[in-house]
Amino acid sequence: VASVFVFNGMTSGQISGLTIRNGWAHSTPYPGSTGGGIRCDGSSIVICNNIITGNKAGDISAGTGAGGGIYTRYGSCTIYSNVIANNVAFPGGGIRSASATPTIYNNTIVGNLNDGVSYYISGTKPIVNCILWNNGDDLSGCTAQYSCIQDGDAGTGNFSTDPLFVNAAGGDYRLSVGSPCVDAANGTIAPATDFDGNARQDDPGAANVGVGPVWADVGAFEFLGSSPLPFAFYVNDGSIVEAGSVCTVAGDDANDGLSPRSPMRTIQALLNKYPSIGAGVTVNADPGLYTENVVVAATHSGLTLKGAGAGKSVVDGGAVATVFVFNGVTSGEISGFTIQNGWAHSNPYPGSTGGGIRCDGASIVIRNNVITGNRAGDLAAGTGAGGGIYTRFGSCEIYNNVITNNVAFPGGGIRCASANPTIYSNTIVGNLANGVSYYLSGLKPIVNCIVWDNSDDLSGCTAQYSCIQDGDAGVGNTAADPLFVNAAAGDYRLSAGSPCVNTGSAASAPATDLDGAPRDSTPDMGAYEQASGS
Repeated sequence: VASVFVFNGMTSGQISGLTIRNGWAHSTPYPGSTGGGIRCDGSSIVICNNIITGNKAGDISAGTGAGGGIYTRYGSCTIYSNVIANNVAFPGGGIRSASATPTIYNNTIVGNLNDGVSYYISGTKPIVNCILWNNGDDLSGCTAQYSCIQDGDAGTGNFSTDPLFVNAAGGDYRLSVGSPCVDAANGTIAPATDFDGNARQDDPGAANVGVGPVWADVGAFEFLGSSPLPFAFYVNDGSIVEAGSVCTVAGDDANDGLSPRSPMRTIQALLNKYPSIGAGVTVNADPGLYTENVVVAATHSGLTLKGAGAGKSVVDGGAVATVFVFNGVTSGEISGFTIQNGWAHSNPYPGSTGGGIRCDGASIVIRNNVITGNRAGDLAAGTGAGGGIYTRFGSCEIYNNVITNNVAFPGGGIRCASANPTIYSNTIVGNLANGVSYYLSGLKPIVNCIVWDNSDDLSGCTAQYSCIQDGDAGVGNTAADPLFVNAAAGDYRLSAGSPCVNTGSAASAPATDLDGAPRDSTPDMGAYEQASGS
């Protein structure tokens, strides 16, 4: 028969904890046809933690009246943590503000006709942290920030992705797992608690794309479940200027790394933050320079560390320790990096092993990397092992890598101690003291590799279908010059006429090469497949 609540000239006060419904403001004169649920006339009150639903204002058939759910004029109401749903008025089915300056945040405004929120005077404060969905028109005469708006209205932090309510048809507007509203609010504005009285909180499985340090959710309800951790994480070296960047903001270890919109700065910080991510999960490193020393623990077994490509994502050890250490990692992968300037020289053993990569009790895939300029041990004393790669007590798979200019005694390129790796299709050049060195003999031969210009190419191991400068015997081996394009400049691709072209073993060749180019049915030796017609 009339508005449910009318506040006339109240300079302060609050209404909360109610369901306000079935109001119909339709008397004359004006403003009798405004504010079906709540009318605030010259009032400045707090409206919070209510359900305001099924109200209407004016003559609906004639399109008169205003503010089906809430109407406010000549005041400064604060409106938050309400569900405002299925109200009707023309204009402002949900909220109508006329000659007022309300503060509106963290409401869920759904299914209202004709508008979700309508302002008579534009240019007043934006609404913030609200969900506006399935209204006739979500916003009219006003703007929004950090809000989920079906109509796609522009504004800082806004998005138009389905909020994934638990059961909108049943009136449950809480958020489901995977909702884009989780951790997407401006936490500096959000109330301390939600509609249900639950504290606003960070969900560790959701990307922090709003404003912290309180990573609150958009809308009236805070998601209290636990979002599953995603299958992809992101790091960026602090800059987004490099070609090929997928991240849209610079990396910062204060971010959560769950999205290209919130990348962390370093790989190690990300692993420390998420100590259990592993099987099926990829850490994507944007192009850039990462100066760090990364330790991957057994709890990360199954994890893939993926750079943007050798020469693009560069991890520099700073000449202080091994660049990457994998301890007890039973599976996983590292690919797409340049790994450089590591120096393994700490005690006790095995601290002086594996300048570029150390795999201790680990069985991972090492592929599509450039591993260069690393060292292990005291070079003057001839100690240490595995300048480029060191592996023991595991079965690593090593292919499509360029392993060059690393130093250790023994195993400047690769040192295998009490392990049984599978090594194929690598280019191993210019390492001191060995290209590849095995502690235990009689293990699997290396296959399809180019081992050239090392002080000693092979030690304690054999090779097949490989180009070896020292002339080591083996099925399909050659000692002819591989004819690199420009070895002095670090280009180890193959020139026309190279004896390594079409002389590898198809049984031991990956489908693509270091550049991602397909290998043909008669693959080439080394990390690179010569382009057809070269």
